[in-house]
Amino acid sequence: MTQLYHILDPVGDLVLILSTTSHVADKMSLSDVQARNVEIAGSSPSGSKRKASNSQEIQVRVSSKHLTLASRVFDSMLKPGFSEGDKLRSQGHAALRLPEDNPAALLILLNLMHGRFKAVPRKVDLSMLTELATLVDKYELLEITEMFQGSWMEVLEKSITEEFNDDLLPWICISYVFKKAEIFQRVTRIAQMRSKGPIEEYRLPIPESVLGKQPSYTFDDKRLNNWTVEIDTSRQQTLARMFAYVKLVLDKYQGHERTCETGLKCTAMVLGFLTISLTAIGILPLPDAPYKDFCFETLAQRLREMEILQYCELHPHPYIAKCEGVKKALLPIISRREQELHGLRLDAFQRKEQTARPNQQKNPFGLRLQA
Repeated sequence: MTQLYHILDPVGDLVLILSTTSHVADKMSLSDVQARNVEIAGSSPSGSKRKASNSQEIQVRVSSKHLTLASRVFDSMLKPGFSEGDKLRSQGHAALRLPEDNPAALLILLNLMHGRFKAVPRKVDLSMLTELATLVDKYELLEITEMFQGSWMEVLEKSITEEFNDDLLPWICISYVFKKAEIFQRVTRIAQMRSKGPIEEYRLPIPESVLGKQPSYTFDDKRLNNWTVEIDTSRQQTLARMFAYVKLVLDKYQGHERTCETGLKCTAMVLGFLTISLTAIGILPLPDAPYKDFCFETLAQRLREMEILQYCELHPHPYIAKCEGVKKALLPIISRREQELHGLRLDAFQRKEQTARPNQQKNPFGLRLQA
């Protein structure tokens, strides 16, 4: 194992010990972060990819005062009662291991905490911005990143598409952590419309209330208990209403109610086309919750494309009014269901989080502190 050493404060009283072993896919070397001429952090310089066999231990000398002023979490970790806090007060210096943190992302934030703004990249790629958001959430560092958020997101925000792809989850994380309400609502609506079940969170700090399951990392249970399963619940509820309407239409044409003045011929023709079309698009027999593998956007598109012919349309009678077409009645119902999936409001989650989070000075993440 090789070692790297960085000095952010020559008289710093705290050494952070980081490791690259857990970040074999990290694309940016620490020397690239430190270099002032770095244009895009996270891009892949030649030869900068690291392998687990070439793991490095990175020691960063910092000022504990800068960390505790910038972060309530570091303030809790370095208080008396924890080994590092006790050593700082008894010996005047200490070491703190942070093996789970991405070294390149943490170094960017440490430079911000120490006012070393020239060492902070103005542009980052989506992978690095996601790593930064993870650590900003973990250590409660939103305030110190405010002056750089605009430049970090300026180009990346334009790359957001309407596709349900691998970039969507990072953007949910980033917009939630950095409190970008418009982006948050936009990307969560894409998830509502295009997901086919509960979303996997891939170790990102996305609340259970957003995804529908507890993250494997970052948020403690007390912040999750009172939150609802929003994205998948809204998907299921909207699908349930859509299928309920389809069932209502089927029951109407299968029952004894007279549906057309022309008589049974029109009813039979509509029911036949309806049955064949619904079977062809895979929703007959009607599915039950939780509607796994059903995407609302795809369902809506297929319902709109159904062909349903009516006898009274094909053979109009001069004295008998045509019945209301199934498609004519169905289209506004589909539009109303689509409007229900409008994305999630960030301010609502902020209020829930403030209510759920206890106001206690403690180690919020249960981190194991070691010398």
